[in-house]
Amino acid sequence: MRKTIIISLLLFFKVNFFLAQQKVDSIKAVLSKNIHDTTRLRNLNALAYEISYSNPDTAIIINKQAYTLGEKLVSETKLNSENLPLWFAAKMGVGSSLIILGTITKEQGNFSDALLNYDKSLAVWREIEKNVSDKDLLKLVKGQVAICDGKIGGVYRHQGNYPKALEHYFKALKWSEETNNKLNSAVWLGNIGITHGEQGNTEKSLEYYLKALAAFKELGHETGIATANMNIAGAYQEFKNYKKALEYYQTALEAFTKMGYKSHMAPTLGNIGGTYFNMKDYTKALDYYLQALKMEEELGNKEGVGRHMCNLGALYTATGNFKEAEKYNRKSLEIAEETGSADDIKDAHKNLADLFSKTNRWQEAFKHHEKYSALKDSLFSEEKNKDATKREMTYEFEKKEALVKAEQEKKDAVVQEEMQKQTLQRNAFIGGFALMLVLAVVIYRSYRNKRKAHEIIAAQKVEVEQQKELVMEKNKEITDSIHYALRIQNALLATEESLKENLTGHFILFQPKDIVSGDFYWAVEHNKRFYLAVCDSTGHGVPGAFMSLLNMGFLSEAIKEKDIVQPNEILDYVRRRLVQTVSKGEQKDGMDGILLCFDKNNDTISYAAAHNSPVLISARGLENLKADKMPIGNSERYDPFTLHMIPVSKGDLIYLYTDGYADQFGGPKARVNGFQFGQGKKFKYKQLEDVLLNNCGQSLNRQKDILERTLNDWKGSLEQVDDICVIGIKI
Repeated sequence: MRKTIIISLLLFFKVNFFLAQQKVDSIKAVLSKNIHDTTRLRNLNALAYEISYSNPDTAIIINKQAYTLGEKLVSETKLNSENLPLWFAAKMGVGSSLIILGTITKEQGNFSDALLNYDKSLAVWREIEKNVSDKDLLKLVKGQVAICDGKIGGVYRHQGNYPKALEHYFKALKWSEETNNKLNSAVWLGNIGITHGEQGNTEKSLEYYLKALAAFKELGHETGIATANMNIAGAYQEFKNYKKALEYYQTALEAFTKMGYKSHMAPTLGNIGGTYFNMKDYTKALDYYLQALKMEEELGNKEGVGRHMCNLGALYTATGNFKEAEKYNRKSLEIAEETGSADDIKDAHKNLADLFSKTNRWQEAFKHHEKYSALKDSLFSEEKNKDATKREMTYEFEKKEALVKAEQEKKDAVVQEEMQKQTLQRNAFIGGFALMLVLAVVIYRSYRNKRKAHEIIAAQKVEVEQQKELVMEKNKEITDSIHYALRIQNALLATEESLKENLTGHFILFQPKDIVSGDFYWAVEHNKRFYLAVCDSTGHGVPGAFMSLLNMGFLSEAIKEKDIVQPNEILDYVRRRLVQTVSKGEQKDGMDGILLCFDKNNDTISYAAAHNSPVLISARGLENLKADKMPIGNSERYDPFTLHMIPVSKGDLIYLYTDGYADQFGGPKARVNGFQFGQGKKFKYKQLEDVLLNNCGQSLNRQKDILERTLNDWKGSLEQVDDICVIGIKI
């Protein structure tokens, strides 16, 4: 069965940002005038919102202007009765800016930033709520709280974290019901239905779709009615009641077409195609799938394009067109991994597993089936279903409890008033005496228990403090030793003064995995020649640091004491010393690295390289220079190292680096929808070279910043796996 594409009811729901949504030209006209800062703030937010889908990059720039202005107004405004209206306006502007930015980043597939922005906005609205006394304003603020919770729920649902999605959707529904906002309530009912549907609980999803449909019909909201009809059709499709599904789909399609909502028409066409696919009417299914794909491509909706390609891949598999099936299935997986939709990634792996099974490519089929099963288990585990049910039961219980409590409080108030009239004098003395007696007993027992507890805690505290002091002392000794080793290692690394004196320009990105490093960069000037080495010693941490010190010592010995000139002969000498000293027998301790020589006598640059290749960026583009595929140490090959000359011109760039940057694990596969699937994948040299080439026109300091940010974004919360050293040199 093809996956039904559902439409989130948040798609048509526009947030009221405290002014009517004006057209872009009208807003720009207002902004061009000399207006008050609070008016400018509202109009900047409105303009950013209006262009957020058509021009998100410009929307972000305008949004940041609004946010900065709002923060400035807040900082300049004291929270008192005189300035309260201005403070409210400024804080509301900040809260609105964060909602808009969250929406833009979500549409760009940056879910972590979207959640961060929505959470910040929620905190702002909560702060406003604490200081609001006006009922109408409080109602508006609670509406924004509901919207933030709903949008947070939407991000979690897209990530496949259904319990968290339901938690926030039910919060949004509760806030909307408290403020009697029927439209918002209908929206959250529909999205709760969608979340149940994506978990495979079709009966529950249909129940909420019907509630949403009834609410939209009561309001006469045409877009809501059409959307609910489409999602109801999806539920009937899951029940295999295809006749009923087609009726609801056609009703929804007619309504969306009439309103000109292509963003809703496309998934509806795809769902009709899916219904015909399930009915094995592949000709009609293909026709509707292609219509849907074309419309999504026109809209530029990457996620929709990927889903319809997924459906086409399944259809071509079913009809035996395996070549087209593989093309569409692989493309759908690529898009799903870009957008980060766990549900779409799961479907793409299932399609590929089915295709390769039918074409007897069993190894590939098994690989994709494993990935499909892992995602399926994570998205539809029994614990998640229990958690989702718990969220719903909690909401229903709290709702009923609030009604019962309110009714009971009315009854209790009447009874209590009557009893007070009849028994106040009679019971006053008795109650007072009894209270004093009970209080005395409670105070005595509390004092006695507290004294015993204090004695036990005091004894335990002494023991814990003793153990803590011992652990801290040992830990300090070890840490002090390692930091002292760091001082020694840093003293031997190339100094900034030496590099500035001998190079036109440079940057150094040096990040040890632990405190000390097996990677090192080392330099020395001797007989009008400047030598620069970037090397990766065996190991990292303390063992790696010991090796790096030994390797730097041998390099210095070769150049300063033995007067060896050529880089290749220097590496030959260092290898011999390492084999004599540490790399004996089966041991293969040593290093990989690059040694450059800037010869000021004849203005040339030569080098020798073991495993690691220098990179040259010039007018010819990016070139990976040659390197000998053997380490500086004991190995199967023991050939002499090769001397290379580098032909350079003024302004060319040379990059030297170890393998730590390219070998770092991370990327989207390591963080699919908030779940950890292994270690992701390596960054790899090709991607590193792309970063260098794309940013070679930037200043050297800017290049270093870009490399750091790119690495941190890729790594995410994963641990750094190796020492990292990258040096850029401008000729």
